[in-house]
Amino acid sequence: MEFGVSYFGNRILKHVKTDMADIKQKGFSSVLHTFSEFDLKFNPLLMKEIISATKGEGLNVVCNPWGVGNVFGGEPFSEFVAANFNDATQVLDDGSRIPMACPNSPKFISFMENWINVVAEAGADTLFWDEPHFHTHGFLGSIPERWGCRCEYCQADFENMFEKPMPLLETEEVKKFKKISLIKFIDRLSERAASLKMKNILYFTANIPEEKIKTEWSDFFYLKHINTFATGPYWHWDNKPVAFVRDFSNKFVELTNLFNANSQIWIQGFKINSGREKEVFTALNHAVNSGTGSIFIWGYEGAAQEGWVACSNPLLVWKNICDFINYKNLTI
Repeated sequence: MEFGVSYFGNRILKHVKTDMADIKQKGFSSVLHTFSEFDLKFNPLLMKEIISATKGEGLNVVCNPWGVGNVFGGEPFSEFVAANFNDATQVLDDGSRIPMACPNSPKFISFMENWINVVAEAGADTLFWDEPHFHTHGFLGSIPERWGCRCEYCQADFENMFEKPMPLLETEEVKKFKKISLIKFIDRLSERAASLKMKNILYFTANIPEEKIKTEWSDFFYLKHINTFATGPYWHWDNKPVAFVRDFSNKFVELTNLFNANSQIWIQGFKINSGREKEVFTALNHAVNSGTGSIFIWGYEGAAQEGWVACSNPLLVWKNICDFINYKNLTI
């Protein structure tokens, strides 16, 4: 059983080294280091040192494009979007541009390929493609009742695919086009990562009913350079009972088994309210019982370093997580 945790909010190397030793001592085997546009521009050498320190503790290093282009999950702002707003961002059905890069934009694809090169040079073992998406309701910054993207690249690609103009309504053909576009986008990026000797994880947002998992996500399992498929049934975030972790994880692992693929379950270790800290122990147990081989936590010490997502009592949440992992490491 692999246990991992995300780590962000700190770029002071001496503190990183202390925290990596702590993570190793707590029984984890992997760390996800967020790699934002800020890190890409200002911290590539520091990130290399941070990754080296992590590996020095015997931990596997995963990196994700945290908030890059606002296409991937994460809170950081995107300089790419600001610098390329008029020619590489998504266009909604009402014609307005939004601060989100388009996965079909050649300029953004080139930017992401450079991101991969820099992260490979920094020493990452694995890349984590976190929630790649077009404008979708429920994501940060989404606009109700609107859909995207209808930029010049999407319209041209849609017409080439379906031999007719892209409609103003988000039809089933439009939804199919958007899924195919994301598959092509991730295929290109994961192939480049694999050529640089890095593994790839693709993360799906658990924002669909579990009975639709197979229908909605099966097409992505034909991506030949994805080594592991991941999801995160964040029960507390979705105002659901902790049994949601059991039900969603079981269905997801069932799908990964159908394709003989590796699975990874992420457990909410952020934004947990007082009095509900023990639920994380139950959630972890549900994930283990699903049969997955990898469990990750978002994030280190109850995400205390980012106030917006911090737990009410982050250290108590973290203690429950670590108690569970130490217990499993003793009994597996």
